[in-house]
Amino acid sequence: MQKHVRARGHARCRARGSPPMPMSWMLARLKRNAQSEHVAANIDRLSPLHLPPSTDAYRDYLVRIFGFEAPVEAAVAATPGVAELLNLESRSHLRQLKADLTTLGVPNVEELRLCRAVPHFISATEALGWLYVVEHNATLHAQVRRHIDKRLGTVASTYLAAGEQQGPSRIQELGAVLDRFAREPQAARQVVEAVKLAFRRQRQWFAVQDVRPTRAAQ
Repeated sequence: MQKHVRARGHARCRARGSPPMPMSWMLARLKRNAQSEHVAANIDRLSPLHLPPSTDAYRDYLVRIFGFEAPVEAAVAATPGVAELLNLESRSHLRQLKADLTTLGVPNVEELRLCRAVPHFISATEALGWLYVVEHNATLHAQVRRHIDKRLGTVASTYLAAGEQQGPSRIQELGAVLDRFAREPQAARQVVEAVKLAFRRQRQWFAVQDVRPTRAAQ
C-alpha cells in the first residue's frame, strides 16, 4: 500500500510539472558530427579553471570573448530571416559583457579588437550554425563563474551569470528551431559545416596573443 501511495504521489508531481522538452535531433547530430571541435572549444572557454587566478587574466579572458561574440552577434542580426526565427535581442548578453569589462578597467569597450574571421552570412542556415557556437559557450558559464567567484571573490560576472541562468533554455530553443529549419539533408549538412567552421575560427581567435586592451583604467 505504501509503495502504491508513493507511486501515485510521483505521478501527481509529474502531472503538475511542465512536460520534459523533447531531445533535439539536430543538437544531438551537432555534438556527434562536431565532437572534436566541441572539445577544442571547451578547452579555451574553460581556460580560467586551469590558470593562476588574477583579475587581469579574467579581464583578458572576457576581452577575447567579446572580440569573437560581438561580430558573430552582429553578423547573425544582419542575416535576413533569422529575426523571424528567434528573438535575437533577448538572447544577447553583450550588454552584460560590456558592463563587466568596464568594471574591470576597460575604458573603451567599443574600441577593442574584433575577430575579422567572422564572415557575413549568406543564409540563415549559416547564421544559425554560428549562433549555436555562442549558445554552446554559454552552457559552460556556470563552471567558470563558480571558479571565478571562489578564487577572486565578488567580481564583475554578470555576463557569466546570465549565461548560467539562460544558456540551457536558449540552446534548447535554438535546437527546436534547427529541427524545423534543417529537415532537408542539405540544410542539416550546411548547419554542421557552419558549426565546425565557427568553432575553428573561435579557436584561432583564442590563440591570438595581442587581443588585450591597449590601455586599461588606472
